[in-house]
Amino acid sequence: MLLNVGPRPDGIIDPEQANRLRDIGAWLAQYGESIYGTRGGPWKPNRALASTRREQTIYLHVLHTSSEAIELPDIPRNVVDAAVLNGDKLECAQKDGKLSARVSQRQPIDTIVKLQLDGSAMDLAALEIPLDFRAEASNIYHNLTNDYGPQRAFDGDPSTRWATDDGTKQAWVAVALDSPRTVRNVKIHEAYDRVRKFEFQCRDGAGWKTIFRGSKLGSHFQKEFAPVTGREFRLRVLDATDGPTIDEIELQ
Repeated sequence: MLLNVGPRPDGIIDPEQANRLRDIGAWLAQYGESIYGTRGGPWKPNRALASTRREQTIYLHVLHTSSEAIELPDIPRNVVDAAVLNGDKLECAQKDGKLSARVSQRQPIDTIVKLQLDGSAMDLAALEIPLDFRAEASNIYHNLTNDYGPQRAFDGDPSTRWATDDGTKQAWVAVALDSPRTVRNVKIHEAYDRVRKFEFQCRDGAGWKTIFRGSKLGSHFQKEFAPVTGREFRLRVLDATDGPTIDEIELQ
């Protein structure tokens, strides 16, 4: 890991950067076993989850999921013990090709689940973690679904984006989650400052209910609101100076 930290002209590290280094050092002092001497895998990382491994141990890093239930493609090893690192035991089940666990106590940065296996973790093949949502949009730039499809607005990767055709003034992008989620906050990262009027909505029966309305989005839009529980949420752009394009929509 490379930290872009450099000294001032007088050789002193900026206090804010020094504090961040101390924070990282304190975290590694407590959880370093899940980092030092490990390799990545066996599950390929996404924004919500990552994993590391060493000998007969897998460390599952739970980062951004809002659900207590964690479900992953199963591995060809038996889990003989499962616990939150430096914490309590937890139940882990392997059934029907899936490995599942429930993590109720979360750490603010990274909740680490330690899985002890009955064999080596090092020769397990890397596995993709399936997306837990479906996404749709009214328009996709040149129909390039893989590059600019609606899933790019919800994949947790700010380097990807949902984009629309040039000249598009109105469009929507929606996500359908595998299970209902209670949402109290949304963060929207717009790639270019084009949106001038929009609505954020939740599916209510056969129609859409508007949670709030707004004018500009920009690169760091955030809005808190009364809790709303649902499976489907939608950003509806009512007016834009040119084709709307969204880096990321985060439901929290």
